[in-house]
Amino acid sequence: MSEAAPITESASEAERRAGFTAAATAYVIWGFLPLYLKLLSVVDVREVLAQRILWAAPSAFIAVFLMSGWRPGLREITTALNPRMIATLALSSCFIFVNWGLYVYLVLNERVIESALAYFLAPLV
Repeated sequence: MSEAAPITESASEAERRAGFTAAATAYVIWGFLPLYLKLLSVVDVREVLAQRILWAAPSAFIAVFLMSGWRPGLREITTALNPRMIATLALSSCFIFVNWGLYVYLVLNERVIESALAYFLAPLV
């Protein structure tokens, strides 16, 4: 009898599984975020938004280095520092600021259903 070849996972299957895990984790975190923000209802909306902004940059840098390694990570950050990219990032940052601010405001003012509906309809508009 012949020996069965060991079953190995292809690279695309591993990427698919990692993508599914990342998406599921993001949806779970995003789903519980209103509960967390409700706990912060005693804190001013501007402070919550400022903390999100403050911790977004270090988190992004860490993610770049963890996913790319040191040399490619430095190369990616250097690429992001050209003037055109900075302008694009500044514009997208303004949009994210409005998005986060509105979301935090709605949750802290007990308008969770409206915020959920807005996030549901946003891709359709």
